[in-house]
Amino acid sequence: MMIPNDKPSSFGVPLDLQEQSPWTRRIHQWKEAAAIRSRVPLSWFLTPPMAARPGILTYHRIVPIRRGCQPSWNVTPDRFRSQMQGLLRRGYRPWPLTQLVDMVAAGRPIDDNVFVVTFDCGYANNYLHALPILDQLGIPATVFLATGYLNSGEPFPFDDWPLKGSWKVNSDTWRPLALTECHTLLRSGVIEFGTQTHTHEDFRNRAAAFRGNLRTSVDFLYHHFGIVRPPMALPYGIISRRFAGPQYYLTAYEEGTCCCLTAEEELVVPGTTPFGWGRFIAEQHDTADTLAVKLGGWRARTSRQTIGVARG
Repeated sequence: MMIPNDKPSSFGVPLDLQEQSPWTRRIHQWKEAAAIRSRVPLSWFLTPPMAARPGILTYHRIVPIRRGCQPSWNVTPDRFRSQMQGLLRRGYRPWPLTQLVDMVAAGRPIDDNVFVVTFDCGYANNYLHALPILDQLGIPATVFLATGYLNSGEPFPFDDWPLKGSWKVNSDTWRPLALTECHTLLRSGVIEFGTQTHTHEDFRNRAAAFRGNLRTSVDFLYHHFGIVRPPMALPYGIISRRFAGPQYYLTAYEEGTCCCLTAEEELVVPGTTPFGWGRFIAEQHDTADTLAVKLGGWRARTSRQTIGVARG
């Protein structure tokens, strides 16, 4: 049974995030990937220009690619394992997000090459396919839950994959986490939960709705998992599209979260408030080398909005 929530009867990916065709977005992704690969040789031989600035990586689905089934925003388990192993071999140090927040708040020095792994929305495949890899490698991660959909047998309404919910594909490609799976994730010792609001809506020009929805999610995390001051990631999170900004950060702080992440692809600057930190999307075409380019500050900052982000 789906946990009751206050989601509107009809909503999904905001229309202004659907304005580019899939083909146009793919061309932009290829160009971006090529630009990142061109900087890989620099990362092999030179000290990263921003090694002292931590980076946060974002994933969504972790599922194998089956014939005729290529979900959006997916990294296969084999590629995910390769990415994580490669970063560890290169000397990158995985930290829990809350540890990074606490260290920055205390003004304590941050080790070089620190990175954080996060997952958006709360797909069941995070439990089925990502957890075994994280557990084996000893890598902590934060799963940002859209808490209103836990235990649901229906797809997330904001999932942009056309085959979501279809009998043609396995449910582990789109199903939200169940509460029993959430408790197992927490018991693993490598997973912590954050919030992505209760229903992951478009809250632009809806300040009161955002506050109430976030409060519902924060209360849910406390009552079901005993979590106090959870980390938070904004739905969609693009500043220029007004999914993120000071008004959201202030509300998140007032409602008891310990941070508020955006979808802007930038490193964390030590000494700054965690309300407004950015993070990098990790994709199937990424290798450990290209992720090191992002985390090391080799790549010139580009706005994710240019490739039509429809998630976050």
